[in-house]
Amino acid sequence: MSFVITNEELKSLHASNPAAEIKTAIETAATSDDDGSKQALLAKFLAASKEVTDLSKAPSDSIKLTLYALYKQGLGATPKKPGMLDFVGKKKYEAWEGKKDLAVNEAQQQYIDQVEELKKAE
Repeated sequence: MSFVITNEELKSLHASNPAAEIKTAIETAATSDDDGSKQALLAKFLAASKEVTDLSKAPSDSIKLTLYALYKQGLGATPKKPGMLDFVGKKKYEAWEGKKDLAVNEAQQQYIDQVEELKKAE
């Protein structure tokens, strides 16, 4: 059995951009006390989430899990803990757990950096 996030799942995650999670991220950025840099970072983050679906070369499974975790944390989302027999969900949840202590803006920047590295490697 493989603990793989398929390319279709990765594209689905990023293409669907869950509305409630994005709305929360936008509201958080809009209410911040900074000079607009959080809004600019959020815009780059959302752009990177679209760009990752256009990669011609599929990232490795570990990179996909990292992208998933950073994406969820970058939106300030908390994934539901999967059931005992949901092995893929468990790997995704564990990946997010490893990133849950990152600040939202740190997760967004790491996500952007990871996507840029993937684009350069093509």
